[in-house]
Parts: sequence; structure tokens; C-alpha cells
Amino acid sequence: MYSYIALNTKLRLMSGNLLDKTSYEKLYSAETADAFFETLNKTESYKKIQGGEYSKNNSISVFCDEFRIKILSSLSLHCQSLDTKKFTAALLKKYEIESLKKYIYPLAGRLKGSENRNNVERFSKNMHPVYFSRFRDLADCASISEAVEKLKNTEYYFFLSDANIIYEKNKSIFAFETGFDLFYMNNLLLTIEKLNIPDKKAIFKILSIQADLMNILIFYRGRFNYNMPAEQAFSLKSSFKQYKPFTNLIQLAQTQSVSEYEIIIRTSQYRDILDENGRIDPLNIEAKRMRLTLSMALKSSSLINYNISLLYSYMLTIDCELNDIAVLFENIKVKMKAAELNRILIRHQL
Repeated sequence: MYSYIALNTKLRLMSGNLLDKTSYEKLYSAETADAFFETLNKTESYKKIQGGEYSKNNSISVFCDEFRIKILSSLSLHCQSLDTKKFTAALLKKYEIESLKKYIYPLAGRLKGSENRNNVERFSKNMHPVYFSRFRDLADCASISEAVEKLKNTEYYFFLSDANIIYEKNKSIFAFETGFDLFYMNNLLLTIEKLNIPDKKAIFKILSIQADLMNILIFYRGRFNYNMPAEQAFSLKSSFKQYKPFTNLIQLAQTQSVSEYEIIIRTSQYRDILDENGRIDPLNIEAKRMRLTLSMALKSSSLINYNISLLYSYMLTIDCELNDIAVLFENIKVKMKAAELNRILIRHQL
């Protein structure tokens, strides 16, 4: 009982320290990387960060990943129950996946041997070594096929093999991008499936929403950005055991035009990912997907006072906030107007 109260209290305290609209406006006004991190350092959530190294290297993605790991590691200290520990470990799986990407993606650019090793080492020196320890042998691979073969005895082999077949046909890493996302989601769901927790149904609901929205985005990008045949795009879908998908999934994958695609979405429960004119805006479809997922997760967790629902909703919120921080940081260089940024910001509008 004490461990439940400790984690519950910690989550609610951390949720209260998230950035507010005023903090977003101050970050938007920062004109240099140093000023940006100085502003971030004055907020409750990020007051202990040392921004100098990130400012010097403009490594905002590294900062975001390190902060996520720090948050999860901190929360794991309060996870006394075995179920909560398993769920936290499943969330941390994301960073092992991120490290694997750093070995696979450069091979699509045909970096060979030592070139690939140098590329990975430049990235890995800024990340915790535990997330690279399983994959160091891949640095000497000359092709994606060779890397996939070296992973034969790992949990990554089957989906990477399927993705590599698609890659060999069109030389696009889209199948790998999608495969990594779906693997992470499937791993989360399989973890939840094995837990004896009272909020299992609520977590399944959130994951199902995420899977639906992920499929909608996969089919759109596959069909209209990468010109994949319908059956190839459909083969990349989420396939959770407990997941009851969006009813028009097959119809969606077989659409021949963007307007036909929009008509199906417009009549579904996910019409909020369309803009005010009922159209898909390629620039902000991902932001709308994340906003809708976050909204539904927060609504679910507010009704259920269980730790895993609260933990997952909090981590979704942190993901969205760090996404916004990255957008605002990049804006130091591109200088977008507030109205343009609002299309891709998730938690707060300027």
C-alpha cells in the first residue's frame, strides 16, 4: 500500500510541474540555444539540467532522449510492485530500439564498415552505453541484410526481416520506421497482457487508440508519400492480439486518392486529425495524432486512479512536451511565426 501511495504521489507531483503556456511563450522568445536552455533551466521540471553541451552541439534530440530515460529511471525507484517494474521496463525498451536504429538507418545510406562505426560512435557517446551494448557487432556490417542476419537470435529478427524485404523492393526506410514503432507498441501490449492489474482494460483502450491512429498515419504515408501498393501498406499494420481495429482499416489501405482517404476518416471517430476544412494536412497530421492520443489517455487516467494508467498517461504527456521543446528549439533557426508553430505544437498553443 505504501509503495502504491509513493508512486501515485510522485506522479501527481511531477504532473503538476509540467510546462505551462507562459513557459512555452518564453521558450519561443529565446533567440539563442544558450538562452533557450537557460529559460528551460528556470522551470520546475528542468531546473537541474546542464544545457551547455546541448547548446554547443545543438543536440536537442539527445537531450530529449536523456531526459526521458532520467524520468523513467527516477520513477522506477518508486516502483515496488513487480507489475509496475515490468511495465516501466517495457517503456524503457524504446531506448534500446533507438540505439538499434542508429545502426540500421546509416546502412540505408550505404555507409560501409568503419564509416558506419564512426557514425554510431558520434551518436552513442552522448547516450547511456547500456542502450548500445547489444548491437555493437552491427557497426561493421556492410548492408542491412547482413545486420538483420546478425540479429537472428533476437526478438527483433522477424519484423526486421519483413521490413528488409520491402526495403529491397523500393529502397525506402519507411518499412523500418514503421516496423520499429509497431514493435514497440506490440511489446507494450504483450507486457500489459501478462500483468495482473486492475487498469488493464483502460491501458488496452489507450493502446488501441494509438494503434488505430498509427495505422491511419502508416497507410497515408505508405500510399501517398511512398507510393506503396495497397497490400504492401496494409502488411505494415498493427496486429495486437487484443486489439479491435478501426472498422474501415482494409478500405482505408485500398484508397486510390487522398480525397477518398479523407472521406473515410471524416466519417470515423478520428475525424479530429483532419483540419478545419476536413482535409489531411501532411505538416501537422502527426501532431494531431499525438494530441488526440494524449487527450484520450488523460481522460481515461482521470477516471481511474491506478498507478500504471497514471504512469502511462504521464509518459505520453512528457513525450508530447519534449516533442514541443524540440520544435521550439529548432525554431531558433527557422523563425516560424506563432500561428505556424501552433499547427505542430501539442500541449500548448502560443
